[in-house]
Amino acid sequence: MIARLALAAAMFALPAAAMAQSADTRPCITPEQNEAVTAYVMPSLATEMARKCGPSLGQGSYLVSNAQRLSQKWQAGADRAWPTARNVVTKLAGIPLAPGSSGDGFAKMVLAPALAGKIAFELDAQACAVTDRLLQQLEPLPANNLASVLATLLEVGAANQSQIPYRVCREQPN
Repeated sequence: MIARLALAAAMFALPAAAMAQSADTRPCITPEQNEAVTAYVMPSLATEMARKCGPSLGQGSYLVSNAQRLSQKWQAGADRAWPTARNVVTKLAGIPLAPGSSGDGFAKMVLAPALAGKIAFELDAQACAVTDRLLQQLEPLPANNLASVLATLLEVGAANQSQIPYRVCREQPN
């Protein structure tokens, strides 16, 4: 599940050419950028995973019954994370998104749901059950701490996955 989550996060608005790069030449993002992208996607991820996992988990599951509340709870953090997430999109995809531009507003509105939908699509019933349990255990954390934990899991998942078009690097190459 972590590898799937990392793969979907990595496909965040990247052209196919970037996805074909080898592990040695993949661009780096910082742990802070990884955390910002994670925080930005979290509200949409809650609702998309609930939609995908609802049939297998049932309406009484933690994820399904709390998705809207969690999405609202995490939205302020997503809004704060967007400027850094926007910079990641600009860096990795070469898409110029000037703050406040129409492209910026459009990207902010559509990228998180698209990425969250891709992540949710990849989940099977077993992954849904694990996600439900994990979310129930981690949800009491403040949103920024939860984003940090999830970003760390993504960092580990992306480390040796050559199909993921980025690496999380502690030190940026010159």
